[in-house]
Amino acid sequence: MIKKRRIPVASGFSVLIMLFASCGAQLLPEPVNIGSSSNGILTAPEEPGASQGKKRVITLSWRGVPGAVRYIVYRSSSPLEEFVPCAETADAATDCDIAVPPGADLYFRVAALNNRDELSPKSGWVRGTSMARPEISDVVPDPANPDTARMVYWYMNNAEPSTYKEAVRYTVYCFEGEIERDQIPVDGSAPGEPSAVIGGLVPGLGYSFQVEAYLEGEPGMTETSPLWSGQ
Repeated sequence: MIKKRRIPVASGFSVLIMLFASCGAQLLPEPVNIGSSSNGILTAPEEPGASQGKKRVITLSWRGVPGAVRYIVYRSSSPLEEFVPCAETADAATDCDIAVPPGADLYFRVAALNNRDELSPKSGWVRGTSMARPEISDVVPDPANPDTARMVYWYMNNAEPSTYKEAVRYTVYCFEGEIERDQIPVDGSAPGEPSAVIGGLVPGLGYSFQVEAYLEGEPGMTETSPLWSGQ
């Protein structure tokens, strides 16, 4: 029976992999590191890929290596720093899910193991990210209608053109007390700092604002900013 197990990882991360047996925090004894050749020795996995902007998970994939019986995944916070083992598949599957917090920005490499516990060279590195929580940076009067409209500004710490900026979408909410007064959709692929104008406000009343982020086509998988309260 296939089980899902969550594997602890350094720096507060955990790994979620489809397992046929227990694997994870207890990696197998250190394999023998070998080079590549044409006589049955494993070569490095090729075409590593990583997801961008998914909610609290980074999905890794790579091309399977002939003769591999399982794979070891390595991670680092920078491609220039050491890559440390963080997960091991239970079989020759060529993908896995790494459970991470919002706004994760990590680098990964993969190595293959054969049935003699000989380890291939590592793959090239690949960068993966998870959806960050929006952070409202400012709420100011709209210059065109300073008494009845507010401009809401926010940022996402890893939403870049090279990650998931082109796919991110936002909904900006305005609350009067506990009542939702308005919601404005925003296309996150537009250049510059994301922002929205909330109009039709009543001078002197207190309003709160909140921003929700999601990937295009996945409106149910959201990250939400803290509530910003003010006029």
